[in-house]
Amino acid sequence: MMQSFLFFSVAFIRVSLVLALFMMALPSSAKMMIKISDAWSPPMPASVSVRAGYFTVSNIGKAEVILTHARSPFFEKIEIHQTNNDAGVMSMSALQSVVIPVADTLHFTPSGLHLMMMGLNRPLLDGAEIPIQIFFSNGQFVQFNMQLKRGYANSVTHTQSSINVCSNPIVGIAG
Repeated sequence: MMQSFLFFSVAFIRVSLVLALFMMALPSSAKMMIKISDAWSPPMPASVSVRAGYFTVSNIGKAEVILTHARSPFFEKIEIHQTNNDAGVMSMSALQSVVIPVADTLHFTPSGLHLMMMGLNRPLLDGAEIPIQIFFSNGQFVQFNMQLKRGYANSVTHTQSSINVCSNPIVGIAG
């Protein structure tokens, strides 16, 4: 009996030590704190396989974060885009990344930053939720749902009270 107790005690100490070392080895970026709100996409005809995605992302952590890309099982490809107005001529350009400084908020809107979601692989009905993962340069990601909503396509600013879709995003480490 004493041998089993000793064996389990030693095993417990080893596991605790490994976990403690792992936690100490995590970079400070592991404490990334991101808040997602107002995630929506306007509905389109079923024949349209490209959609735009809008949301607000706030960095409430202690270090700047760099948003590098996004994914969804509903689309073959998602790019971060910026709408540009050059002397009244509107255009879009793909961005490799977007920096979100400490204590700052970025609004992904119809006339600015947005997600360009391409290659829709299933039908979407009004009110459907699109699962989205946004990834950061530190290897972490945030997972949230973007709701298909009518009536927001011409609106540039959105408040959390008007669309309360993702109050609890999931933060994880990509692996």
